[in-house]
Amino acid sequence: MYVSQGASLFFLNFPETDVAQPVEPPSEVQKIPEKITEETAPLKKVGEGLFLEILSAGTAQVKVSADGGLPVSYAMAPDERISIRAVDGFNILLEDKCAVALFYNGRPVEIPGRCGRPVTMRIPE
Repeated sequence: MYVSQGASLFFLNFPETDVAQPVEPPSEVQKIPEKITEETAPLKKVGEGLFLEILSAGTAQVKVSADGGLPVSYAMAPDERISIRAVDGFNILLEDKCAVALFYNGRPVEIPGRCGRPVTMRIPE
């Protein structure tokens, strides 16, 4: 490598370094299954705050805000699962109540309203 300073050139020599470092495989904690199923889903520890699961029965549009934060939109495919943790609660907007099932701390949630209509909910109420 050289550095130009005015009309003079300075050559810098760097010692050779071995760039390839051995990499250890990830630990069991870091391994993530490619597809989450009932068998591979992690156990829910309800005592660590609030836990919301959204399961889609078909194509679904969902918007969720946890603990009063900015809402996050999800375009869910059939049989997709979303898990969200919070401390205070969730604000939820469902495009169609019949396209999803909600579980709060492991228990099913009754969704008010009619199929095909948007529903806004606060959990816990």
